[in-house]
Amino acid sequence: MPDEMIWLVSYPKSGNTWFRFVIFYLFHGRLPSSSSELDIGFNSKLPVRTADWAKKSHAQFDPLKPHLQPTDRIIYVYRHPLDVLQSALNYALLNDEISDGADDRQKWINRYIENSGHGDWLGAPYDAGTWPENITSWMSQEEFRTFLVSYEETKQHPTATIAALAKFLNLDVGARTIQDCAIETSFESLRSFETKELDLAAELGKPQGRFSQSNRLVNYEKGIRFFNQGKTGSYREQIHADDIARAWTKLGPVATKLGYTIDD
Repeated sequence: MPDEMIWLVSYPKSGNTWFRFVIFYLFHGRLPSSSSELDIGFNSKLPVRTADWAKKSHAQFDPLKPHLQPTDRIIYVYRHPLDVLQSALNYALLNDEISDGADDRQKWINRYIENSGHGDWLGAPYDAGTWPENITSWMSQEEFRTFLVSYEETKQHPTATIAALAKFLNLDVGARTIQDCAIETSFESLRSFETKELDLAAELGKPQGRFSQSNRLVNYEKGIRFFNQGKTGSYREQIHADDIARAWTKLGPVATKLGYTIDD
């Protein structure tokens, strides 16, 4: 394992959990046995413990934060901000933050657009800031070696992206491992991983990890999942056109610099 910390950073709901599975596989040659093993080996608890070699974070970049030291390198994952909005809405439903009523959904969307992100993520414990603030802070910092990777590029070209990530991490893994990693960490595979945990929790009558907390087990019966759709452009199916246009006025200036359009 690396002597110094590797950080996996993203604005929430941009693919952080997906990439934790990818990185875990690259280092161990397998998926974790459970979501609990994934969390133990690659968590976001602060302050940094010297036994840990990798951390996830949703915070904005801040060179004054002591938990960035000692840091070896940064992996920053970004995603189309309107798909992030849609995924965050699903996450709010999954965690019973809101009901599935039309009025509650609309109020939640209105608050998200007003804040240029989820209001609860602006400050502690996430310290994520707004979506534009978060992504701009990490893409403009020059203090640490950083691997910038988009959700969409990885979705379209998983093998090539995983190979580039392995090289960035100085991992000497063969083509077969790269291919196996792409297969084992595909959306379908990870959705199956979640399903097995949920089914086991239902059988045993108690949570078995992050995917099977009590409220998530209930919402599983309603068809609401952590690994929800895993596709790009899904916001068009869930968010009204007027809300898309309003959100783009807030998120579009930074998103456009990344090559995103409102039609992606």
